[in-house]
Amino acid sequence: MGAYYFYNEHVYDEDGWQSKSMMIENDRFIRRINGNTSAREMNTRQFWVGPGKVYLDIEEPFYQQASLGTNLKKFIYRGCTLLLCQLPILTHSDYKRNFISFRKKLAESPIDYMIVPRIPLSQVHPEMVRFFGRQKVPFILVEQTSVKNGQEIKWEWIHQAQSLTKIPLIMLSSSKRANRQQTLDLTNIASELDLTLVEPSELELPLSKKLLRKTGISPYKGELIPHASADYNLFLFQENQSIDEPHNFRYHKAIPEVTVAKGKVIKVNHIVKCRKGNGMYKKVSIPGHFV
Repeated sequence: MGAYYFYNEHVYDEDGWQSKSMMIENDRFIRRINGNTSAREMNTRQFWVGPGKVYLDIEEPFYQQASLGTNLKKFIYRGCTLLLCQLPILTHSDYKRNFISFRKKLAESPIDYMIVPRIPLSQVHPEMVRFFGRQKVPFILVEQTSVKNGQEIKWEWIHQAQSLTKIPLIMLSSSKRANRQQTLDLTNIASELDLTLVEPSELELPLSKKLLRKTGISPYKGELIPHASADYNLFLFQENQSIDEPHNFRYHKAIPEVTVAKGKVIKVNHIVKCRKGNGMYKKVSIPGHFV
């Protein structure tokens, strides 16, 4: 679309509504447009604006799908411009090869994507943490099975493996009610060893700005700030919609009329119109650097 810009009085941010001018060039938000560049103004008066949404495929995991197409369109329809795809790691063997293979499978994605390893607590190993930290994935999901498995982990080694990359762990409790009371409480261990952990309660969908910053997904994705990917959603104003009560507005349920990823329209009038392979595998920035 070249260089363009627009001003909108109703730009949504988790901290509240604001008026904002946004300038886009070469698929990113910029602070100012070069004086020698011809830029077009876009009219967004009938819309309110929100950032591109970031989803984790927790409800419909892609590793269980034979094809990416249909499920990806569901996420794009909601305004997703970055999708985090879970990769189950069940043993110590072949996890590197499985990671590379899964990344190749996702190469046809029409939107940008990241990979999130999902590992049973009994299989967590320092070398895994180091490897995925070097790959700059946003975080590691750890499935708790029992207190005994957690007590057998050498958490000092896990802390050392985290030391360079600060890759966070998110502990997922067992879905079985009988096992929930038997899961390991890492509060004291995390405090003593300064482990990098994220509370499971922060895994709301779409992912919050707080989590995006904590994991290093932001500043490149999920926010309307200079140098970030030019991802945003345009939502039509509804009758009787109150813009003065952002705390009562369910942004995560709102369906955009237009979705733009890297400065290009990928959904308009509720019709997804993006091509396979337009997405790229993305790596995180420095976790927690902007918190």
